[in-house]
Amino acid sequence: MISNILVSRLTTIRGLYAFNVLISLIYLYLYGITTTQFFIVLSIWALMNPLGVAIVLHRYWSHRSFEFRNSLLKYLCTLPSLISGTGSILGWVGIHRQHHDHFDKENDPHLAAKGYLPLITMQSYDYVPNAKQVIDLLRNDFITKTHAYYFIFPLTYAFLCFVLFGFAGFVFGFCMPAALNLLTQNTTNYINHVKENKYGPTNVWWMNFFNFGDGWHKNHHDNPRSYTTSTKWYQIDPAGIVIKHILAKKGSIFYG
Repeated sequence: MISNILVSRLTTIRGLYAFNVLISLIYLYLYGITTTQFFIVLSIWALMNPLGVAIVLHRYWSHRSFEFRNSLLKYLCTLPSLISGTGSILGWVGIHRQHHDHFDKENDPHLAAKGYLPLITMQSYDYVPNAKQVIDLLRNDFITKTHAYYFIFPLTYAFLCFVLFGFAGFVFGFCMPAALNLLTQNTTNYINHVKENKYGPTNVWWMNFFNFGDGWHKNHHDNPRSYTTSTKWYQIDPAGIVIKHILAKKGSIFYG
């Protein structure tokens, strides 16, 4: 019964996302935000999205483009993705691999042709991963257990924010960065697949300010297993730089 409640499901993730957006907007309307609070939100978002999503969920768990220096570092870097409300590793990877297998086709869960609003509200995510797409992850006890009991992580983190820092801490420590995290992901899925009223992976340089290098999106789709999205000297990929020089075990990075 407990596992049924805590398991990672898209319907529950959508609900938490909507709650975070609503609470954030109400708080901003009533109280505004100080410069310090803004940078707190930005810092936690940076852990959740550039690290937790762009590097860990995307380039490590989905595409296995590198290996971490050690297991402790791997699990520490995975934690921000688990507390962010973005869903379990198993669910996220399954949907992302489906996207790569069928991008810009009808069974693409991130299909940009459905429009921006369905993407940012996650209404286009009507796909449940099948076992074949995540067979490697189903053999991993850490992955299956964090999927079955996923909501322990964001709810515990949100509770600690509230207990330690009050309602403002709950809003600025959890609600806002978690909402921005999903907004960033879903905006990337739309903008980087739209070009001149046509649909397909495209490089959008200014999106790299928000998604840590995934703005070079056509490069990524051309070579998804590469640890970096940069193929030219002027294409700066912050995630790739962090992977190569800080996180990756020597000799483990993949560059196709």
